Amino acid sequence: MEKISFILHIRCPMCRIDFKQGFKEENYEGPIQCRNCGKNLFVRIFEGYLVQEVRPLKVPIDISSKIPKEIRDDLNEAMNCFSVDCYRASVVMCRRALESAMDIKGISGNTLAEKLQKSFTQGLMDKATYNTSSGIRLFGNYGAHPNNDLLKKVGEFEAELVMKISNRVLSEIFGR
Repeated sequence: MEKISFILHIRCPMCRIDFKQGFKEENYEGPIQCRNCGKNLFVRIFEGYLVQEVRPLKVPIDISSKIPKEIRDDLNEAMNCFSVDCYRASVVMCRRALESAMDIKGISGNTLAEKLQKSFTQGLMDKATYNTSSGIRLFGNYGAHPNNDLLKKVGEFEAELVMKISNRVLSEIFGR
């Protein structure tokens, strides 16, 4: 059982009822669940203080702590974008997280496609993870480059899928 470092009193913006939430670290950014209504919320805590207003979170994703912080920040931003119905921005942030992972792992290349190919040939990822990562790259490219804008049709379902898959891929790259 993991030790709780401190407890905060949080007011849920959905049911407007206060609840207690324990945290393991003084600095945390990510999802929690209201103890009263069960709604998913996003919080940002710095040195034990709530520094960002609690807001609803549509899709909570449990991001592995083994993923480097800068990449976790990108995934959290993707969840934030998703929560305010900015689905294209969400998939672009997932692509950014994937490219950051390649850079942190020291995989070089002029494009993300080249980096992914190298990571596959160097054994950083298996064929299924490579194919999945290539799909994330393509979705992100559509968002970053509006010619042939296929992201106009990206909705809640597609963005949620990309976020969940991105988290799985990054967890595999960095280990659970």
